[in-house]
Amino acid sequence: MSRQIVLVTTLLGVLLLLATVSCLVVPQVLWPIPAPTPTPKVRDFALRELFIHLSDLSSDCRFEHPPTELAYEDNVGAEEAFSTRFICDSRSAIGGYAIYRFRNSQAAVSGYRHIQREWFYNAFRITPYMTPDWIGYQNLVADQIRFACADFQDYTELRYRRCVAVSQYEEYVSAFSFGISPPERMADYTGFLEQMLRAIDEWMADYLGKEAE
Repeated sequence: MSRQIVLVTTLLGVLLLLATVSCLVVPQVLWPIPAPTPTPKVRDFALRELFIHLSDLSSDCRFEHPPTELAYEDNVGAEEAFSTRFICDSRSAIGGYAIYRFRNSQAAVSGYRHIQREWFYNAFRITPYMTPDWIGYQNLVADQIRFACADFQDYTELRYRRCVAVSQYEEYVSAFSFGISPPERMADYTGFLEQMLRAIDEWMADYLGKEAE
């Protein structure tokens, strides 16, 4: 009888030990420790500094006002964003320009998609967005870029052509647009737009320590 008691006691001890070990091991299998979130890069410049000097590209174009910080509801999830407008040819051509800074490059990928939807808008559009064949410069610094133009006609029946570029550089997204009426006059500004693409590319490369080809 005493042997049975000892045997039962031993079995209970073993079972208790196994249960204790299981409690220590199983949670580590079911709930692994998450990987640490990458620390955002610390840049030694302000976001406003990423705006290129428009006067260096054309004496015919100028900014209407200094870069203005976008409100929270307009910054599509960016940590910080600034925008401005520019005019050319005595206000017959109008453009927009903005820079967005996201927490990291992964967030910028999502932001890039949202910014495309905002800048490549479809209201009053009458032709598809297409990349023009007169652009010879290839952007080799941006992680991703879209440049395309389309024709529009507003409610006053004014026809104009608008070109848009949205580019992602690591945690930053750059966007600009340029519109002119009538659409045929865009041919007078193809050189300016190509310079604009090149200047933004080289400016971002310089500030981010990337190599511009």
